[in-house]
Amino acid sequence: MDKIRILVVSDKFDTMHGLSALLKMEGDFHIVGEVKSNKMALHMMDALNPDVLLLDSGDIVNTIEAMRWTAPHTQIIAFSDRSTEVRAAGAFACLLPNFLDPTNISNTIRRACANDAIV
Repeated sequence: MDKIRILVVSDKFDTMHGLSALLKMEGDFHIVGEVKSNKMALHMMDALNPDVLLLDSGDIVNTIEAMRWTAPHTQIIAFSDRSTEVRAAGAFACLLPNFLDPTNISNTIRRACANDAIV
């Protein structure tokens, strides 16, 4: 089975590296990149070709809308307290940024790759 390719985008250094470290312990995940800006993520989508984008940086709603054009097959999981707006913009899921539960994040990533809708 191929590993799930993940791009982590966060302007918060501790969050990005902590999340990446936790996800690297999962046998079915591969972190293809860690970037700190949405703009950099948009530019790297073709080269990195992630299955899942974990987004915790900048203007999340506009970035999601841009990603839908740039990488329509990449599932986006955003960390935001603006769930309705994030989901309307095209994110697969919205997780609360102040409650980073590794098990929940891992399960959400797997559900995103299986296209198992979250309601």
